Amino acid sequence: MNNDVQGPVDRFFRALNVHDVDELRDCLHPDFEMVVPQKPARGFAGRDQELANMRLLFDRYPDFAVTVLRR
Repeated sequence: MNNDVQGPVDRFFRALNVHDVDELRDCLHPDFEMVVPQKPARGFAGRDQELANMRLLFDRYPDFAVTVLRR
């Protein structure tokens, strides 16, 4: 597998699992856009909003973790 591609993916999931918002900031594009097809009104644009959402998630669920099942 190409390490140039896997490196950023691993970095993103590692940041999620250790609740590192600063590292997540570096993983997300400034023009990040969340699209929720089932509930369009929940969509939003902007990395800062996503980081605020992640902070809330980490605070509310201290045991939050992501498991990668397949690549």
